[in-house]
Amino acid sequence: MFPIIFAAILISIVVFDYIFMHRSNRRVWKFIAGAFGLAAALALFPGVLDRVAETLHVGRPVDIIVYLCCAILFRELFLSRARDYKMNEQLTTLVRELAIKSAESVAAPQGTKSK
Repeated sequence: MFPIIFAAILISIVVFDYIFMHRSNRRVWKFIAGAFGLAAALALFPGVLDRVAETLHVGRPVDIIVYLCCAILFRELFLSRARDYKMNEQLTTLVRELAIKSAESVAAPQGTKSK
C-alpha cells in the first residue's frame, strides 16, 4: 500500500509544480518530472531496483539511490560555485562601470555634457 501512496504523492507534487511554476522554468520542471516519475516507477516496482543492484554488484538497492544523490549534490555544488564566480565577475564589471560614469559626471563642468 505504501508504494502506491508514495507514487501518488510524487505525481501530485509534479502536477502542483506544473500548475504553479513560471513558464521560464519549464525545462527544470521536465527534469523534476522525469526524476519523480522514475522514483514513482521504482516505488511501484521495487524488484527492478533489486536486479539493477545485483547487476552492478551493489550490496543493497538503497545504496544506488544514495550514490546517485551524492553525485547530484556534488554536481549542484560545482554548478553553484561556477554561477557564483560568474555573478561576482558581472557585479565587479557593473560596479566599475558605475564608478567610471559617476566620476565622469562629477568631473564634467556644469554647462557641458559628458560623453
